[in-house]
Amino acid sequence: MGQGEKQQLAIGDLVIGRYDLHYYSYFYDELTVVDFVGVIIKLSRDTDNDLSALFGGPYFEVRCVDGRNRFFIESELEKIS
Repeated sequence: MGQGEKQQLAIGDLVIGRYDLHYYSYFYDELTVVDFVGVIIKLSRDTDNDLSALFGGPYFEVRCVDGRNRFFIESELEKIS
């Protein structure tokens, strides 16, 4: 994907999620980035709920292959299908 292009994510997309750990890099010398593979099961554009306030905007709920649901913002997701 070129610079300036915005990926279009939708429910049902297969994605790789990588948490943005920039904040934590101030506290730890080394961080291991973990990839989570899963399917988007929910998109929240509701800015009035607690999670949207915490994430600073819309977030995606992803059902990962390990059976857990995780939450990501769009910049932390990469579409693979």
